[in-house]
Amino acid sequence: MAAKGQAAIVTGAASGIGRAMALGLLEAGIDVAAVDREAILLDELEEEAADREFAGSVHTILADLSDPGSFDGIVATVLRSFGKIDVLVNKCGDRPGLDPRRSAAQPDPLLGD
Repeated sequence: MAAKGQAAIVTGAASGIGRAMALGLLEAGIDVAAVDREAILLDELEEEAADREFAGSVHTILADLSDPGSFDGIVATVLRSFGKIDVLVNKCGDRPGLDPRRSAAQPDPLLGD
């Protein structure tokens, strides 16, 4: 797969698996829109990417994906920055089984709450 010139959105990009995915894509030459709700960790990711001089560029986006209203803004920002979206790595969420379509008042059948 030719990676150069591709653009990706990585959610949960500031830590853990999301961060590893973002760094790996950058190393492969893919431009990455790194989305997370942790501003300090996004800043650290941006600094690391600059220090390592990856072939791909990173654009950080501070957003909380528990707010469905954030989705359109993220996509619009990525399209303005990169002109397209080729890859989506959706690695966000702080609870296993969390369904973003479920309101906070509804019980989660996987967690029994």
